Amino acid sequence: MLVSSCGASLVGPSGSFSSPNNPNSYPDNAYCRWKISVPSGKKVMVTFNSFKTQKNKDVVEIYDGVSKQHITTLSGVYTKAMAFTSENNAIDIRFISDGSDNSEGFSASYTQVSK
Repeated sequence: MLVSSCGASLVGPSGSFSSPNNPNSYPDNAYCRWKISVPSGKKVMVTFNSFKTQKNKDVVEIYDGVSKQHITTLSGVYTKAMAFTSENNAIDIRFISDGSDNSEGFSASYTQVSK
């Protein structure tokens, strides 16, 4: 059973989002999707301020929201903030967890940047 009560469509020049229950443990079998859009002619820069998941089991996948090109997949523990920028004015972020061993997940923010 997938938990589907997470994720959102985020529109505007900046904002923030996080895994369910952050900074507490996220649920088993979560599937969350955030579609982030900024004004045409801009790019989206997403910064993960904290990140801790079960390595290679609970993952965050990042795609360009227009071209659908895969940007990166993250899992494990990162002690420094990480930023990723889309090629276009939208970015698609998915968080998928399995049925065991949960962690704090992540907190992230986004902002529009010039092309």
